[in-house]
Amino acid sequence: MDMLYAHALFLNARRYPQKPAIVFDGRPWTYAALQDRVARIGAVLAARGVGPGDRVSLLSENHPDMLAVMFAALALGASPAPINYRVRDEDIAYIARNSAAKVVVLGKGYARYVDLFSAALPDAWQMSLEAIDGLIAEARPLAFDWTASTNLALLHTSGTTGRPKGALRSRWGLGARAIEQGFTQNDRTLGVMPLCLSYGYGYSLLPLYLGATLYLEPDFDTDRVLHLLTHERIHSTFMIPTLIQRLVDAPGFAALSCPSLRLIQNAAGALPYDTRAAIVDRLGPVLSTYAASTESGPYANLRGDDILRHQTASCIGRPFFGSEVRLLDDDGQDVAPGNVGEICVRGPCQYDSYLNEPALTAETRRGDMITVGDLGRFDEEGFLYLVGRKRDIIKTGGINVPAADVEDVIARHPAVAEVACLGLPDRAWGEAICAAIVLKPGAKAEPADVTAFCALHLSRFQVPRFVVFLKALPRNLTGKVVKDELRQMVLARTETPDRLH
Repeated sequence: MDMLYAHALFLNARRYPQKPAIVFDGRPWTYAALQDRVARIGAVLAARGVGPGDRVSLLSENHPDMLAVMFAALALGASPAPINYRVRDEDIAYIARNSAAKVVVLGKGYARYVDLFSAALPDAWQMSLEAIDGLIAEARPLAFDWTASTNLALLHTSGTTGRPKGALRSRWGLGARAIEQGFTQNDRTLGVMPLCLSYGYGYSLLPLYLGATLYLEPDFDTDRVLHLLTHERIHSTFMIPTLIQRLVDAPGFAALSCPSLRLIQNAAGALPYDTRAAIVDRLGPVLSTYAASTESGPYANLRGDDILRHQTASCIGRPFFGSEVRLLDDDGQDVAPGNVGEICVRGPCQYDSYLNEPALTAETRRGDMITVGDLGRFDEEGFLYLVGRKRDIIKTGGINVPAADVEDVIARHPAVAEVACLGLPDRAWGEAICAAIVLKPGAKAEPADVTAFCALHLSRFQVPRFVVFLKALPRNLTGKVVKDELRQMVLARTETPDRLH
């Protein structure tokens, strides 16, 4: 069980008062200065009635004061509730109402949302990050009552298969992440992921929990990241596949020299084998990639030499440190080794519940374990292979076809850059497999080329009946394909699926 995160920051301010806790825009924020700011912000929030059980919503791009507000809320027993700033306005309004926050904090450039929050949360006090210096100038640092503090935060799921759902989590497993993935208190950790996402939130707290230094960036800028990796002797970082791909594709990557770099932690999707190989060739065995969800947290991790030894993108590694992973059939029984079952997890990072959604919460429970709807299988060495989401099963002609099985094959076609498969309504087959494909720059292919390639590697019933080429796949902020949106895009192109190819 982790310590209270706000208390850990307080203790680190005593252990390392002059050590940089955060470096932002070239300016170091020491642990002592950050803790003093947290205590003053805590006094401001407490004066507004914020206490145990309350929520503080934040809409902002990355900034140290965003973290300071989060720590102050946790210290008071309130829950930070950051909102994804790239979702639609109607989703922001929905998330705000669902969060029922007492305080709303708006970052630089987000004053345009004042009216939206006034309508969604008429009783909430709104505060601007730009006004914090003035607000805390006369505030006396608050002496927190650590017995009232919490680790509970509210983050909404990415909504790849429906509307965002509010996930409450008090267990982030920061200690387990450090052990499993190799983060240490001596690290200089580069943070480029948005704090409003579960991934960015957890891995930005982690270095501050350990007493390390977080190099926090407002967003991902390739040239800036290359500069920091080279000149700031970064030890560790965490990114999603989209950002890692941008890094590898950058002109400066071929000359990148970063002997201090020990870890690039990837999540939110698989990396193509050639991208993994490019990282290892340039930087050594620094790559680690895990499978996780907002509900379960990390449940499997692939790292070191295993990154290249397991060439298929569907291998997601061994069970995460401290996590029990079981594969269950529809009757809740463990499947035999090598067989496919629903991935169920009990571990140090799992969520508590969905906010105001007891029925949805119950759907994610398998006894005392959590299911995130993923299907997988273990091999004889204990490595877990992701077969697909349970909902990502295409039922065609009475046979269940995991979309991931088809996607893995099509991804090996030399002309294909990206692929996502889904089922389309079909009178004869129930669902027909449709492959949505993005071609590599300059590459050419016809639907028949794709289906012929699939026929060489798949059973007949697994071969897509329809192929559509797109300029890009719709993705959310974490890089995951939003299949509901993709389905609408595909169906909007034609009145009948037969015209797709």
